[in-house]
Amino acid sequence: MADVTMAKDTRFDFCKLGLDTDSNIAKVYRDSTVVAFMDANPAVKEGHTLVIPIRHYSLLTDMPDEEFSHLAVIAKEVAAAVKKAYHTDSVKIEIFDGMSAGGTVNYLHVHVIPRYADDEFDPAGGKPVYWKTYSERHGGKRPDIKELREIAARISALM
Repeated sequence: MADVTMAKDTRFDFCKLGLDTDSNIAKVYRDSTVVAFMDANPAVKEGHTLVIPIRHYSLLTDMPDEEFSHLAVIAKEVAAAVKKAYHTDSVKIEIFDGMSAGGTVNYLHVHVIPRYADDEFDPAGGKPVYWKTYSERHGGKRPDIKELREIAARISALM
């Protein structure tokens, strides 16, 4: 049976966001089972979107196939909109299936991150896969919710 309990990770807890409402997120997309919203501590300046099931699953292997299939379709649609919004032909799509895989949140989620040829990310060139987050690059500052909602509206309009 899938783990649908509250997330235990002390660094961040998607369950505490209140995913049944948009008041605490910069929503890109929502339906009855999936929500997509802007990452509040993005890896890039704009466009870093999270696609997550509303029901809590810690691991990909916990999620029923039909629900994961729907999540994947929405992630694909978000990726297409991000590419259009940010004029790029590439996005990085990432799932950390468990904390030992590099995840920092005990809640299944998909990262959709726009990539560019000149953005210093070169997995073939030996540069690290992980880079500093927005807050690490800006002295602890994060984008405010108004800014994130403007970015979300730009992506949402293209879905």
